[in-house]
Amino acid sequence: MARIRIDGEKLVIELEGLFEKVMTLKRRLEIPLNCIEKVAYVKDLDETERKRVLPMIRLWGYSLHPTHYGVFITRVGRGFFVSKDLEKSVVIYLSGCLPYKIVVIEAVAELTISLNSCKQL
Repeated sequence: MARIRIDGEKLVIELEGLFEKVMTLKRRLEIPLNCIEKVAYVKDLDETERKRVLPMIRLWGYSLHPTHYGVFITRVGRGFFVSKDLEKSVVIYLSGCLPYKIVVIEAVAELTISLNSCKQL
């Protein structure tokens, strides 16, 4: 599970479980708010875009459908995944500030509230 918060000009994603930390080789990811292009639920994406964000090649981490933790190559580019179920996840599209083009996180109420707050800034 990931805890999400906005700290100044950054969206901070903190991984809480030991499994998530080990599989992603991270315990925290900071994304500058000005790097976020858009945010969308995977379930709301059209079929073409959904295929673009699906993991194709695992660079490191864990993947056993529908669970993905770690860094993967997608058709969009390099993606950071922390998701037990992609259909219940949110895709954060980034604009070149990090080595990732997308960050995919399992959606929880706290995440939705944080991302809505982020877009209002």
